Amino acid sequence: MLRDISQYMDGGAPVHHRDDASDKRPLDNIPIPGTIHHSAPPLNHVRIAYRGSEAGWYNVLPANALISCIEGDEVIKKIIRASRVAPDIFAHDLHPALLHFAEFVQLLPASESHHHANPGGLLAHTLETVLHALTIRTGYLLPLGASAEVIAAQRDFWTYAVFLAALLHDVGKPMTDLKIQWKRGKTSEPVLWSAAAGSLNDCAATEYFVGFKKKSERNYDSHAKLGAMLLQRLVPGPTLASMAHVPAGLQELNQYLGGERRGALHEIVQKADQESTRRNLATGSRARFSSAKAVPLIERLMGAMTSMFMEGSHLPLNRDGAAGWVYDDCVWLVAKRLADSVREFVLRQEENEEAGFPGDAKNDRLFDAWQEYGYLRINPATGQAIWRVVVTGTNQAGEIAYSHELSVLCFPVAKVWIDLSQIPEAMSGTIEVLPAASQGKISRDHQSQRPLEDCDAVPMPGDSPEPVDSKKVPAPKFVTRDNRTSKKKTTADTDDLLDERDTAEAEARNARRDKDRRQQEAGSETETGPAHQNDAEDTNPGQAPRQEDMVDATPARPFPVPLPIEKLPALKQKGTKEPSALAVDFMKWVQQNLADGSMKHNEAGAPVHFIEYGMALVSPLIFRLYAAANGGQKASTASEDDGDFAMRVQRELLRAQWHATAPGGKNVWTLYVSKKGGQAANKLAAVVLKDPRLWVMPVPPPNPFISAKNDSSGPLP
Repeated sequence: MLRDISQYMDGGAPVHHRDDASDKRPLDNIPIPGTIHHSAPPLNHVRIAYRGSEAGWYNVLPANALISCIEGDEVIKKIIRASRVAPDIFAHDLHPALLHFAEFVQLLPASESHHHANPGGLLAHTLETVLHALTIRTGYLLPLGASAEVIAAQRDFWTYAVFLAALLHDVGKPMTDLKIQWKRGKTSEPVLWSAAAGSLNDCAATEYFVGFKKKSERNYDSHAKLGAMLLQRLVPGPTLASMAHVPAGLQELNQYLGGERRGALHEIVQKADQESTRRNLATGSRARFSSAKAVPLIERLMGAMTSMFMEGSHLPLNRDGAAGWVYDDCVWLVAKRLADSVREFVLRQEENEEAGFPGDAKNDRLFDAWQEYGYLRINPATGQAIWRVVVTGTNQAGEIAYSHELSVLCFPVAKVWIDLSQIPEAMSGTIEVLPAASQGKISRDHQSQRPLEDCDAVPMPGDSPEPVDSKKVPAPKFVTRDNRTSKKKTTADTDDLLDERDTAEAEARNARRDKDRRQQEAGSETETGPAHQNDAEDTNPGQAPRQEDMVDATPARPFPVPLPIEKLPALKQKGTKEPSALAVDFMKWVQQNLADGSMKHNEAGAPVHFIEYGMALVSPLIFRLYAAANGGQKASTASEDDGDFAMRVQRELLRAQWHATAPGGKNVWTLYVSKKGGQAANKLAAVVLKDPRLWVMPVPPPNPFISAKNDSSGPLP
């Protein structure tokens, strides 16, 4: 999301296959677009000297220059839009806190050698987390359990709380994980920086050096509590004074910044933190500070694999009893054998005991590392790293020489061999991926072998599988990762995290696997019923609730994501036809747009609402949106306009019989939108899908402002 500036920084050490050195701009200066104020026009690019007087030292910069260094201007504009706070109010209440935070963290990293480890990484990670948090915040009715009037009145106050919780969630890292020395002028003696003295700008420092504490020196409890201490220093007094009008919000913010890991703020920031981390691990720079000593686990793993393949005897390929087979531009390696072999090789080669390495019972930690950094091809049937396959080798005559059913990892060959000329020839034979039912069984067996001590962790969303073929539901952005393991502060294998309680990595690795499996099984067992073929009457089709009529908030539940199910729901009724390709594609589009946040739900103007009777698709609004996005490619005739195409999509969806029947036997429901105070303000038409669990998981709670009855007309018959 934010441009990595590490290729301009001295001391970067990129991973072997990710060489970002193609940009040959000078190291001394970074081009920046100027001020970041929301109302200011962009200025001509100027250059900022960030490098200090000695190697490894960095100049202390003002906030605008720091944000410009990472090209954070556009992200801040998105933050303003996502906050739904008027720009002038944002500039007065929240923007100063962002600038103060930028000066406090300067170009410090978010970790020593894990995510956002490059110069400017902590600031980039924080801006990303704030943006994700404000987006996820729309999925929560805050305060939890309050009436519609209270939710509407306190909306902006809770948005402030989400903003500040995300902004300060990692503000303690510089003090607990780093050793920052600063000096004033070229001749002064270095001084160890303390947060109690304020930012380096407050200390009148001119340059600073970033060092890293040993893991034994890091106090993670103090990291968790420093946010509360720094809240008063970094956030303007008038902003906190205005938040005092909602004591519950300010109290929950203080509790979260003080280390309490529960409540809506914790859930929101946890998800946002993880999403920023996930994206950086998959596509971000691998550069890090020259003073960083820890080597990322992924570099150790891939370095070991490269050496083992070069030596030739560790991981034999393409024969009966081999460790792997080259097939379809991938090398398929037996999972446990690979993990055990790599561990043995690394421990034999390395002498640094402090670095540690995941033990024999933590092979899934290795699988996680390969998956997080994008080295593996993910199994679309499970969203995990493990594939269940049948490897069949043939002899020169084409006869079957051997056949084995194995659990394997799938690495694209280009990820393993830098020099493509060294890629081994493909095997003689085939590799057949077993059906999804077998994959699910293997997944559950794998989960059942994980340590029981971590089963009480809080579920949280994680990585997304790669896109699958046209017969499968597309993978979500926020689907829960199934193949992670917990990290404990006392274990030696926390090799590359600055903060072992980083919410993106350490709080809930194992328990979420079982929850997702139960949800997936529950969704696959749910049946849909038939529906009558009648159209709606006397409705105001496509008219979504207006902003002033409906509280702009959404349910206090995790962001909805599509289930990674193998196929779309089937019906038990005899004589029913398979759903058309158009209906299937439409539902995939709905799922994917809900998952990535581009389609809103349960808020004013949203095309999707969750109600007591199912998942309501506003008609014809949602079908017109689909037509606008896809009509040109999918229209049956060149003369079919978007309106006709939208009607055809709705007809195909109804024919698939996934919907619930409205009162009176109609296909399209008339829904009523409540104003503040409970008066009916508007009505809209919608197709209601009977069981939302077939399409999204977890299912948000019903929107309390939309009902299937007019309050003045009494209950439904």
